[in-house]
Amino acid sequence: MAVALAIAAVSSCTTVDSASVGIRFRKWSSNENLRGGVEGTCRGWVWYNPITESIFQYPTFIQRVTYEPFTVNPKDAAIFSMTPTLAYQIDEAKAADIFIKYRKPVRELEMGYIKTCIFEAYRTCANNYTSDELMANRAKFEAEVRARLDESMNQEGFIVREFTTKIDPPASLTAAINAKNEAKRMVC
Repeated sequence: MAVALAIAAVSSCTTVDSASVGIRFRKWSSNENLRGGVEGTCRGWVWYNPITESIFQYPTFIQRVTYEPFTVNPKDAAIFSMTPTLAYQIDEAKAADIFIKYRKPVRELEMGYIKTCIFEAYRTCANNYTSDELMANRAKFEAEVRARLDESMNQEGFIVREFTTKIDPPASLTAAINAKNEAKRMVC
């Protein structure tokens, strides 16, 4: 009997790290005051009923993710490869809202919602440039992409801390730039 009570006590308690926010979720709830079954947030030692409740944790410290390269097309239909790196943080005040809306762990959100935001920002901003303009205005292009990310992600509860891109132009454009630079060197 004592062993059974000890097992029940251990399985009814968890800890939520101080650098995370815990979300108490009631699996079955008829309480209309609970939004999507979420009772609220918690930290520290948390006691709960594992049969009717779950505790989900979202880290509130900065997360960094580098995505696989993907392609975007400027106005003239050239193909540029973009390799983004994003550092973001979950807004603690909106963590419960993120859980209610998506019900996914952080890594799934990175590969789903956040990746979609990044791709949409690149695609939309790249459509405003030709290949030459994109190469000549890289800083402006990245600033526009960052502004779109800030706007879309902040609304959802994700704070963009850093955002960088490795931009690879099409091979034909790189060859043309190299030939132009070589010609300038020969003249000098």
